[in-house]
Amino acid sequence: MPLPRKWVSQSLVLLFFLGAFLILLTGVGRHPYSSLFLNIYLAETHNEILLHAQKVELDQIIILAYTHSSDGTPVQQIFRVSNSKTLDLLEERYRWYGAGLEFGSGYDISYKDGWVFVTGYDRSFNPLPVRIASTVSQVLIINSVEIHLSDLAPAGSRLLIKLE
Repeated sequence: MPLPRKWVSQSLVLLFFLGAFLILLTGVGRHPYSSLFLNIYLAETHNEILLHAQKVELDQIIILAYTHSSDGTPVQQIFRVSNSKTLDLLEERYRWYGAGLEFGSGYDISYKDGWVFVTGYDRSFNPLPVRIASTVSQVLIINSVEIHLSDLAPAGSRLLIKLE
């Protein structure tokens, strides 16, 4: 015996609203910035020109790697994408002490596998300003993606790295 048409249409409406409610419910409690973009801008006087956009996630690790221009030591600055839409500096790593690098500054210093590790920072950036060097390579590493900053703009250019 077939079901009454009215009952079938009411059931379909009820299922539609139940499905819509479940879709809304799954979004409740999510952080509004669960997915962000790390945008790299060329900062010209009063204009900013978008040079690169890369999707990032909360708590994702971002590495700025370069060679110290006068001492020649490789340097890695380790950042984490935070809930407050900032790049939090977690750690700096380098092979040996060079001018301008943290050492004996009250931060936590440790040594492992030929690297100096400096932690204990309380620094957050948004934007993170970077000047493109003319003498060394500067690479932003996001997961396995390497972004060579000198490929984006000429030496001496001022970049702003922003989470948006």
